[in-house]
Amino acid sequence: MGCRWTIRGRVTQKSNIRTWSNSRGEGKLFNIVIVDESGEIRATGFNAECDKFYNLIDVNKVDSCAACTKLSSLL
Repeated sequence: MGCRWTIRGRVTQKSNIRTWSNSRGEGKLFNIVIVDESGEIRATGFNAECDKFYNLIDVNKVDSCAACTKLSSLL
C-alpha cells in the first residue's frame, strides 16, 4: 500500500523532550514546527516516536515525512 500523505518543509522549531504523569499513565513527548511556502504545521512525537525520531530531526534542515515515518534529512 502506498503512502497517503507526505509533508516536506524546513524544521524551524524543536522542543526539548518533556515527560508527564497522571492518573492514566505516564509518557514523554516533543514538538516540532515545519514550514513551507504554504504555511506551517506543528507535529508531536509521543513515547516510542519520541525515542525513534528525536535525534533524527534537526532544526533548520529540510525534512520529509510520510504517514508518520521520517523519510530523510535532505539538506
